[in-house]
Amino acid sequence: MLDLKNKHVFITGGSAGLGLAIAKVAVARGAHVCLIARRQGPLDAAVADLKAAAPNAAQQIIAEPADCAVTSDMERAFANAVTRIGLPPFLIVANAGTAVPKGFLDLTPQDFQWQMNVNYMSAVNASHVGLRAILEGARRAGTTAEGRIALVSSVVGLIGFSGYSAYGPTKAAIISLGQCLRHEVLGGAARHVKIHVFLPGTMDTPGFEQEQKTKPELTKQLEKDDPILSPDECAKHFFNGVDKGHFQITTTFTGELLRCAGRMHAPANNFLDYFKALMALIGLLFWRRTELDPFAEKYPMIPDKSAAVAVAVDEERAPLAEENKDK
Repeated sequence: MLDLKNKHVFITGGSAGLGLAIAKVAVARGAHVCLIARRQGPLDAAVADLKAAAPNAAQQIIAEPADCAVTSDMERAFANAVTRIGLPPFLIVANAGTAVPKGFLDLTPQDFQWQMNVNYMSAVNASHVGLRAILEGARRAGTTAEGRIALVSSVVGLIGFSGYSAYGPTKAAIISLGQCLRHEVLGGAARHVKIHVFLPGTMDTPGFEQEQKTKPELTKQLEKDDPILSPDECAKHFFNGVDKGHFQITTTFTGELLRCAGRMHAPANNFLDYFKALMALIGLLFWRRTELDPFAEKYPMIPDKSAAVAVAVDEERAPLAEENKDK
């Protein structure tokens, strides 16, 4: 079990859902915790709940309101947290994120940019500023830098399908970021800093309830057999993987198969990964033929008589028509 007693745990997206569930476990293990989110009200409520559950009154549980997608906000939040708690971060959980599941043509350019900022850039800022804070803390103390950085991605980052054209790529980018970071910290001053990428499946959170309002029917059908876990259940899976030092961590058997099939050069958790990868290849072939492709035909994202497509085509042809008229 990872020893968190009297260690500084820094969690973005920590006021609710998975972030708060991870914070509960960290507090139960004796950690000092700093929660990051944009709204002060939910942060205050989360801090009050955690303080009430803390096994030691001396544990420091604080909150810093910040927009994780803004680098200066992250720099301020880390600086304040280190000053208030009096310790550099030991475990950083980059959990801030959002999803707007819609058809590709139903999304606006702003939807794509917003999700990239909230999901990917928040993870970049938390890990970039956080790793510097870990190294600086060790330099000041004259010790070896130690710590963990956990990036929260999603099983959707391993396999893209309809409805997640804006969300999925941001989570795939986080997986790639984690692979790059894991490689970079293998040697040098950060050689005792471990990287984790968490790949949860469907989770029963306030965000999930909001997603259902815009989620296409095709997406719902493809996800219908995916078990819906509570944030507390997912937090248990998270710490189970972190405690064992696993690089990529999942919450369901399907997620585990996808992880094994798509881990590329990421290190295996154990020899069973190779057997699971073979199972995943067979399972993915079956799923594509029985659900993935048939459902795409049954629940079309771009109808044959799509007004949006018709307008786009007409606008595209208009200049050509004028050009041909002049010839």
